[in-house]
Amino acid sequence: MPVNMESKYRAAILYYGGSPVSESNRLPVDAQLTVGDIEIGAVEIKNHDSDVRASVVAGATYNAIVTIDHAETGATSINLFTEKSINGFTEDTLVTFTVPAGKKFFVTGIIVGGNADGKFTLKAAGSKLCIARNSATKKTMDISFPERSESNAAESQVVEILCYNEHGATRAFEGTLLGYTKNT
Repeated sequence: MPVNMESKYRAAILYYGGSPVSESNRLPVDAQLTVGDIEIGAVEIKNHDSDVRASVVAGATYNAIVTIDHAETGATSINLFTEKSINGFTEDTLVTFTVPAGKKFFVTGIIVGGNADGKFTLKAAGSKLCIARNSATKKTMDISFPERSESNAAESQVVEILCYNEHGATRAFEGTLLGYTKNT
């Protein structure tokens, strides 16, 4: 039965099942809600005890919200996205980043995926940092790394995401390298 919000009489339910309504004796509610897209603007998401704010990272098939504290002078966010078709049973480089002179690089995450099964390898300065594999049930992998006091790569060193296409035919893959550089 529809509720008349104009009514000047209101009722408060204080008891349910013979006991007072409380955290342990909740009132069951049967409601049908119709909700569509909600458009909001000028929203900030930030840490409750600092001024660290979230940024939206847009990709071809996904969006992600990431929060990185770059309060130090000289820190620059890095967000590199690439899409590539890779031949079957072949490994190829999806994303590559060469650390600029006078900088060091900190990896904060990778987002990788594709329309076929793939094995993704994150390398920094020739060393493997991470290997991930997507699947038919989880096409996109979002991997975050904890804050570090030491960098993953120094100036002139290469950071890359490689992808091995585990399917017999050419398939499309994508990768995003997330991180930041700081002065050395």
